[in-house]
Amino acid sequence: MTADRLDAFRQVIDPSTHWELVPSGSPPSVDGRGRDEQKYMRCVYCGAQVIIDGPDGHHTGIDQLVHKEDCTQRTASTRPPVDPGDAFDTPESDGG
Repeated sequence: MTADRLDAFRQVIDPSTHWELVPSGSPPSVDGRGRDEQKYMRCVYCGAQVIIDGPDGHHTGIDQLVHKEDCTQRTASTRPPVDPGDAFDTPESDGG
């Protein structure tokens, strides 16, 4: 693991990094989720948010948040900083 990637991952688990899970707020007839069922993951600093996967999908993570340029949490990541892809489709390769 490179130093940049290790630093980005450390920021993910740092106690000063804050995310929140936001409930739907609407009835199931609107979005299929209960009013109190979690629908979004949101950065508490810049408001970047992403819809949480349903019960059959488990791919939502902090790497899907698109932070504002000045957000202090925008470098928190579980993927290499140069990787433009999704965190779950970027296995490290040793070339062999």
